[in-house]
Amino acid sequence: MQALQEQLNQASQALRSGQAQQAKRLFQSALQHPQAQANAGVWLGLAFACGNAQDSQGALDAVNQSLQLQPRNPQALLFKADNLWHSGDKATAAEFYQGFLIQAEQDPQLAPDLRAQIPRAQANYDRVETEQLNYLQDQVNALGLNSESTGPRFQEALDISMGKKQFYPQQPSKFFFPRLPHIQFFDTEQFDWVDELESATATIKQELEAALAKGVDFEPYLQSSEEVPTLSRSKNWNNNDWGAFYLWKNGNCLDDAKAHFPNTISALDNIPFARVPGSSPNVLFSRLRPKTRIDPHHGFLNTRLICHLPLIIPENCGALRCGNESRPWQEGKVMIFDDSIEHEAWNDSDSERVVLIFEIWRPELNEAERDAIAKLLNSIKSYQS
Repeated sequence: MQALQEQLNQASQALRSGQAQQAKRLFQSALQHPQAQANAGVWLGLAFACGNAQDSQGALDAVNQSLQLQPRNPQALLFKADNLWHSGDKATAAEFYQGFLIQAEQDPQLAPDLRAQIPRAQANYDRVETEQLNYLQDQVNALGLNSESTGPRFQEALDISMGKKQFYPQQPSKFFFPRLPHIQFFDTEQFDWVDELESATATIKQELEAALAKGVDFEPYLQSSEEVPTLSRSKNWNNNDWGAFYLWKNGNCLDDAKAHFPNTISALDNIPFARVPGSSPNVLFSRLRPKTRIDPHHGFLNTRLICHLPLIIPENCGALRCGNESRPWQEGKVMIFDDSIEHEAWNDSDSERVVLIFEIWRPELNEAERDAIAKLLNSIKSYQS
C-alpha cells in the first residue's frame, strides 16, 4: 500500500511539473493495483496526464472510468465536456457542460478554480443550444410545421421543446384530482352558458357602476387570519388595491348582494357553479387599482375552473397570465382558466379594472365525481381538532 501511494505521489508530481508522458506511465502502472482501480481520483489523474500528452482517446477512456465511479464529480464532468468539445463532438459535450453546471450550482463547497470555469462552460453550452434550436427551427420551416397546419397543441409542444415557453403543471395547494387534462385557458365555445352571460354584460356593468357610485365597500382579497400563518411574501395581504365585493361567499348568497345586484344574480342562474357546502360557490367583483400586480400563485383545487367576466377594462390595462400564456381582458368576453396552474395578473393603466369572478366544475368530472369531491372537501373543512 505504501508503494502504491508513493507511485501516485510521483505521478501527481510529474503531472504538476509538466512531465505528461512520465505522469501517464506512472498512473497506468498504479492502476494495475485493484485499490487504485476503485479510486475515481486516480482515473481522473490519468485522464489529465493523457490529455496533456495529446492522447485524447486515452483521456476520454480514463475520465469515463472516473465517472463510472463518481458520476456527479464536477471536475470529471468538466474534463469530459472539454475533451469532447476539442475533439469536435460539441453536441455531447454540451450534455456534460450542463451536468457540470448543475453540480456546480448544487455544491457550495466547489473549488474556486472550478467555479471560475462556470462562465466558460455556460457559454459553450449556450452556443450549442442556440445552434440546435436554429437547426430545429430550420427543419420546422422546411417541413411546413406551423400552427395553421398542425394546430395550437403541437405549436405549444414545439415552443416548450425549443425553450420558447415553460411547462407549468397543475399544482393545487390543497387538493389534486388525477387524470385531468392540462389546459391553461379553455375554449369558451364548449360551455353553453357563456353566450347568455356575455349578453347580460351591460346589465351587470350598470348595476356595478351604480353600486360603485354609492360607495359600496370592497374588502382586501387577501386577508390574514389568526387561524393560519401568513407565509406568502405577497404585498397584497390586507391591501385593498386588490379588492373584492362578494355576491356569494363560502356557498351563501349575501344580503348586500341581493340588495345591490338583483339582475346580476339573476344572470348567474344557469351557471354550473362548483358547489361545496360551506366552501363554494364564491362569486365576486374583483378590483385591481392602477399599477397593481397580483403575484404568481396557485389555486387550492384542480377540480374547478375560474371564470372572469370583464366589466371595467381601461385602455392598456394589462393581462392575466396562466402558465405560459397571457391574455388581455376584453369587456364582455368571458375567460376561463385552470387556477391550479401558476397564474398572475396586472393592471398597468391609470384606472381601476373590475371583473366578475366565479368558479365552475371542470367539465371532465361526472356527477358522481363532483358529488364525492364536494362531500370530501366538506368533511375536511368540518374537521375540528
